[in-house]
Amino acid sequence: MKGVRAILWLHALRSRRYALTLLSNALTDALWALIPLLGAVLMGNSSLAWEVYWALVAWMLIANSAWLVGGWLEYANFLGVLEYHVHASVSPVSLALGRTVTLLISVAISSTLSAVPLLAAGWKPSIADPAALAAALTMLLLQSLAYGVLLAVTALRMSVPSALLDIASLAQLGALLLPITADQLPLLSLIPLLGPAYLARHSALSGVEPAALAGSALTTAVVTALAAAYTRAAEKRFLKTGFRSVGFV
Repeated sequence: MKGVRAILWLHALRSRRYALTLLSNALTDALWALIPLLGAVLMGNSSLAWEVYWALVAWMLIANSAWLVGGWLEYANFLGVLEYHVHASVSPVSLALGRTVTLLISVAISSTLSAVPLLAAGWKPSIADPAALAAALTMLLLQSLAYGVLLAVTALRMSVPSALLDIASLAQLGALLLPITADQLPLLSLIPLLGPAYLARHSALSGVEPAALAGSALTTAVVTALAAAYTRAAEKRFLKTGFRSVGFV
């Protein structure tokens, strides 16, 4: 328990120390989000605008997990600090998961900034099913963290930068903005990452069926279990071969 508190304190301290960098990252996400949001605002449809907004919040969780979790572990490897944590009996994966603090701060800032145009237009936040929204975002966070860790561990094993492995980020953004219907949700909910994101998006318009939530929960359990098994095997390998990276010496 002390180790968990120490890791969380480390990342909270880094977030405060690099507050301007964190703000810059959040502002960049918000500017990306403004492009489709302003289009929805100009169409004059408040329901559509808030549906797009929650889809973009979901995308921010996915994209930032790849950069702020996966990318940071790779950066720590470049600095040569992972070996010190291993000798201190601190798992590199646990260290990366502590970046959840930074991830949530960044997404909170960017999602707040992204809501400004909608609020300025006089449109109140639209959440038809708050419980489904909370459940969907929670499952999405778990799947996104598993995705970020998988990218990071794979990068450390293959000497390939995690940014090159994350080739689906913009494709996911496009997929999240595709038109969907309530009848498609139970099947779409089974798709990793996109499933809970679709549920979060749809919760702005109407209620979400329990079958769709159950399907997404099943996918979340499978994804996290596979990620845990993969990272455990990778950590055993790291103890024998060490960490690989690409950079200057």
